[in-house]
Parts: sequence; structure tokens; C-alpha cells
Amino acid sequence: MPGVALLYIAFNAINLEAPSETSRLKATERVQTSMEPAAHEQTMLNCIKESTVGQRDELVRKRKRVKGPNPLSCKKKKAKEQTAGDSRSSRKRKRKRSRKQQKTDLSSLLPTANS
Repeated sequence: MPGVALLYIAFNAINLEAPSETSRLKATERVQTSMEPAAHEQTMLNCIKESTVGQRDELVRKRKRVKGPNPLSCKKKKAKEQTAGDSRSSRKRKRKRSRKQQKTDLSSLLPTANS
């Protein structure tokens, strides 16, 4: 039988021998002939296709285009540098700290009668 491997039993082992190249070719031919429709079946199929679909033009397939990089893996663009005139307005002012006033001795600030 074409396409069937040979089994040899030697001692306590079973050896499997691969089928020959001619055997493989015959097996593939048998499969192909069994899968293909017969000549009269093929003509009937073609008639049915033409009646339902009509004449079929050649399909033009779209070509795959090069896609851009993954946006999640790219660094964000840096902001443009501002000109010299705009740099003044963009500077941040330093925040002035407001400190609590310390209680001072009023007697030391008032003028004394001695002087």
C-alpha cells in the first residue's frame, strides 16, 4: 500500500521505517484525485458560478503599506524654544515668603525721656 510505513519487530522493540519516496508520491496522487471534482462536475460548477455571480473580472488586491511607528513607544516631541522677547514673559516670579511678625518689645522702640 502506498504511503504506509513499514513496521519491524526485533527482540522487544518495534522499529518504524519511513515509506519510500515513490510510495509517498503515489499516496499524494491518490489524495489529490480523490479531492478534485470529476470533469463533468467541474463544468457544472463553472456554469452555476457564472449564472449566480456573472463574469468574474480579475481582482486587484490592495498592497500592504508601510505602517508608522508605535506611538506608545516613541518619545514625545520637545516644545519649541521661545525667542528672546518671549522669554521675559515666560519667566516665573519668585514667590515671596510671608513671615510671621515677631513680637517685639515696645519699650525698646519708644523714645525714652532720658535722651
